[in-house]
Amino acid sequence: MRDKVPFDVLEGETIIQASQRAARATAGVFASAAWQALRAASFLSTPTVHSVAALIYLELYLMHEDRPKDAWTLHGMTFRMLLL
Repeated sequence: MRDKVPFDVLEGETIIQASQRAARATAGVFASAAWQALRAASFLSTPTVHSVAALIYLELYLMHEDRPKDAWTLHGMTFRMLLL
């Protein structure tokens, strides 16, 4: 079955898969950097608009990575920070 598929179609699928892997790796690096920046800014003791925005973006990242429980927990913490 795969022998009948033109080579450029198979190559296109491989290129797309490779770009998706690279995008996931890049997203992971940015999420890690965001956590480090938030910790350095002591975001739990002094919440700011920027730290809340970063937490919301991290929630979206966690949802995209199929980690809804982590995202939901982070969402609750973010909401409590907004109430302060």
